[in-house]
Amino acid sequence: MPNYYLAFTIGPIYRTMDGARFTRELWASSYLFSYLVKEVTRRIQQKIPAGTFIVPAIVDGLDDLYKPAAERKKNAQGAGLFPDRFILQIPEPGQLSTLEKIIDDTLIDLTEQMRLTASINGNVLTFLRNYLQLYALEIPVEPDQNVIQAIMPYLDTLELQRSINSTDQSFLRDLFDRVTKSFLTDDAFGSNHSFETILEVAARDFSDTNEYKAIGAKRSGRKSTNSGPVSFSEAIKPVSEDSEEIGETDPVAEENKLIAYLSTHNAATATPVPTRIFRPAHKYIAVVQADGDNVGKVIAKLKPDDYQKFSKSLSDFAINAAEEIARYGGMNIYAGGDDLLFFAPVLRQNETIFDLLIRLDKLFTTAFSAKQFPVGEGNHSPTLSFGVSITYYKFPLFEARQAAARQLVGVAKQTDGKNTIGLRIQKHSGQPLEGAFRINSDSFQHLIGLLNTAKTDADRTLTSVMHKIRENEFLLKQIGSDKAALQAFFDNSFNEEIHQDDAKAFLDIVVLLLNDCFTDYPDKPDTAIRSAYALLRTHGFLTSTELN
Repeated sequence: MPNYYLAFTIGPIYRTMDGARFTRELWASSYLFSYLVKEVTRRIQQKIPAGTFIVPAIVDGLDDLYKPAAERKKNAQGAGLFPDRFILQIPEPGQLSTLEKIIDDTLIDLTEQMRLTASINGNVLTFLRNYLQLYALEIPVEPDQNVIQAIMPYLDTLELQRSINSTDQSFLRDLFDRVTKSFLTDDAFGSNHSFETILEVAARDFSDTNEYKAIGAKRSGRKSTNSGPVSFSEAIKPVSEDSEEIGETDPVAEENKLIAYLSTHNAATATPVPTRIFRPAHKYIAVVQADGDNVGKVIAKLKPDDYQKFSKSLSDFAINAAEEIARYGGMNIYAGGDDLLFFAPVLRQNETIFDLLIRLDKLFTTAFSAKQFPVGEGNHSPTLSFGVSITYYKFPLFEARQAAARQLVGVAKQTDGKNTIGLRIQKHSGQPLEGAFRINSDSFQHLIGLLNTAKTDADRTLTSVMHKIRENEFLLKQIGSDKAALQAFFDNSFNEEIHQDDAKAFLDIVVLLLNDCFTDYPDKPDTAIRSAYALLRTHGFLTSTELN
């Protein structure tokens, strides 16, 4: 006798996000879908109480999210934690019509919420039914089959059959523009919520300056204060009930004043920011999309008793990742299982975006260790891959998100072994820089070493190194895999007094990095050189102090 399951998928998530211009709109265009899944699963537990969720695990963790925000044990930092699919085991067949009724009732309630939030007129319900791609099915699965592995291909097929609906999205645009005082922010944060601008996230290191505080005061309708730095919780506190609607108070002038102030009040001369250097990278934001590697291999090995443990591990990772991102100073958009979407400062205190990505990868590998979920022979342990798009704070947000998705799918996921950062840096002027960095590779670890090396006059030294590599490409291709020969070349090329002390430690790591690149690509010297250039140019971007 087979067991029976209900399965559900929702969209179009990415198409909806593509219209986002501001941080509030990107967050809302993603959170809406998580909110809908949350409401559908809440009603299922009332209407089909004997059902058991296989994915996601509605146990300690996600069940906490049904409570009002103030009563939750863990703060998800505003991230949408409900995935775009679920699988429910049901005690007997014939429950599909109940699920379809639940979905439609949820849309009816959503229609009323949208009317109250954005004063929307028109046939909102018809719009939602036409625009949202909601698919449900009931399917039998034999007891000896892997439930998740058996059902997911059906959902994949349904998603591939989705047609492009040309329905006007103005209803959603109205909701997203007014989201600061909406049912979505109330659900995520427990109150109204003013969303930081891209520059506020990017330049969080300077939140104690009056110019930075003026941006938050303008967008939220609060009075600016001059005392002390702005903590993350202070920066995201509720928008004033008396403030104007966000969208009418975008703080462009205040952002320009912050950039002008920091550009002329650097660490060498400034009293307000004595311990920090304002770098060009502080004007850039990292948009990051992450996805688990080899998760399918884990699913294939699951036994029935493992389903809940696996699903709970996904949920726990998502919540822990959202908290880690917030601690670093990032803004969470979505954290559903092994999928993450967020943006964060490129530089944060003494760290870079890479330090955050390394920590997230460790969180994931710990949650899905071989001890927890054996995957058998071969290198199939679950890891994370990242698509990272670094862009100027005025760069269109939807283009930056699309670039991050391309770097994840088209670069990181295509690299042998995966567990890779697909990076694209789009400079405000000039050609973009792209690279693929294996997180556990020696060359990437030496890039981290370079970034952590105390170094004066780094811009000048790096420029000299890059020039020397270009001048001697042919020679370096011959000796690149010989560490002793490389070391001798650098010792002879940089033997002046200025190249001692801090510079010497820096140059020694460059030698190791170059050697690693040639070791990674033993039969592809041109690729090795390109990899070295990408790593060194990335270092230059992150550490440069040349504001002009």
